[in-house]
Amino acid sequence: MHSTRAFVIPESVKTHQPAPLLTPMVKEKDVLIERFRFGIGTQLYSAYYVRELNKTSLNTDKFASFFDANAFECHLQADIYQDSGDFSHAELAPPIGAVIKIKKGRDIDIEQWAAKLLELEAEARESIAQEGIRRECWFSFSIAGSRFLFGYMEKLAFNRISNETPRELAVDRIHKDFKQSWDRDQRIECCRVSAAMSTI
Repeated sequence: MHSTRAFVIPESVKTHQPAPLLTPMVKEKDVLIERFRFGIGTQLYSAYYVRELNKTSLNTDKFASFFDANAFECHLQADIYQDSGDFSHAELAPPIGAVIKIKKGRDIDIEQWAAKLLELEAEARESIAQEGIRRECWFSFSIAGSRFLFGYMEKLAFNRISNETPRELAVDRIHKDFKQSWDRDQRIECCRVSAAMSTI
């Protein structure tokens, strides 16, 4: 499994190296970095999705040097991906980010949901394939005593239309039930910063 991490940092905080704040997407030595922006209250944040594409371990120190003590490291809860068939070399749409607040007192639901996804990993892969998604990652993080999820998705640019009725999967019911833990009163807009290529 490829190493995958995420970081959240307040936009008012200056990093030791400014490149991550200025560069929406970086590919260097087979490392993918995607940046998204969201707001909670009056504070703006940048969320960074980081994945090493060809190795099995991520050099944490290399990326940690981009962020100071004010950065929040996210905890990977789920990393579901398709890398075969139509998904292996398919053209992708721009990645999608999402930030979701979890209701107070429902923190344990995150770990329980993630454990069930891992248990039903084959079904989870089938589920995202039916939606034309190649990869779906979920991270949890905390800000000011509240828990949040940061989601990252890679969808096919041109999803093949099928006449077959999608299978009803247990994992979809589990995900639907987990949505009861989401705080619908605080909807958070999460936007990808427009794509660009650069080096660090």
